[in-house]
Amino acid sequence: MKTHDLKTLVLSVDLGSISKAANSMSITHSAASQRIKALEELCGAVLLNRQLTPIKPTLAGELVLEHGRRVMEMERQLFSRLQQSGSDALRLCCTPAFGASYFPVALSEFNREKKHSVEFDYLASDQVISAINEGRYDIAITEHIQPLNQSNCWRHPLPPDKVIFVACPALLSSIDEQSLEALMAHTLYVAKPGCCSRDLLVQNLANKNLELEDFRFQVSCGDLHLMVEALLRGEGIGFISAALIRPHLASGDLVAFELDGFDHLCHRSLLASWESQGQPWFRPLVTSIEQAFIH
Repeated sequence: MKTHDLKTLVLSVDLGSISKAANSMSITHSAASQRIKALEELCGAVLLNRQLTPIKPTLAGELVLEHGRRVMEMERQLFSRLQQSGSDALRLCCTPAFGASYFPVALSEFNREKKHSVEFDYLASDQVISAINEGRYDIAITEHIQPLNQSNCWRHPLPPDKVIFVACPALLSSIDEQSLEALMAHTLYVAKPGCCSRDLLVQNLANKNLELEDFRFQVSCGDLHLMVEALLRGEGIGFISAALIRPHLASGDLVAFELDGFDHLCHRSLLASWESQGQPWFRPLVTSIEQAFIH
């Protein structure tokens, strides 16, 4: 029985579909399906009810799922201990929205309090949970829409991320009314799949029986600089974290607005492995991250 087959089964149930499990592991849907099929052949039973949405385990699947969760937890603990023994650097990951807006301040505050080596990576919001649960990082900061499953890690809520529509003043003045219908006549700039701001917009549109494709054009952009430059030139309307463009909002180069009936907040959480809480750097770092929102 292969560990990655068990992991694919667990993630398919936790995330609700084989496709989402495949995305979280950066493999194709076909590869994920083959892993589930191999596991079913080995067990001699169907493990998932694929007719349900979200996908659900069968009775046999429940038994294998329980075993798989124990195996994943043992693997996570093993790799966590191996990494901690090989390096004393603090391993941290966060989303670009937090990293660009608050992380430099948090790290500066932390270094004043306690000098410590830090290894740092950006991850999309949909990748952070699995990364912390697998023991690849000690601390993680992510945005999310739905409540998090925090059974495998410690969680601390942080101030939410406000996501807003923005445009240059010239473009905005040409729109008679700031309604959703009026905005849809323009090009929409939005983050790439996997980012909380995009998920929030998709959810808002779904509540109105609409989709991203109902905008005139859509530009999915993973480069904040390119997106902001396009918005400054009046090439479209963006749906973006307000914290990322504070200087442009303060200068008036970009103008922000909200829509009635739209949810403009993404939850934000600080996550940590259970082992991290006993480390001498843990409390100073948490305090520094909290302080970053005050500056």
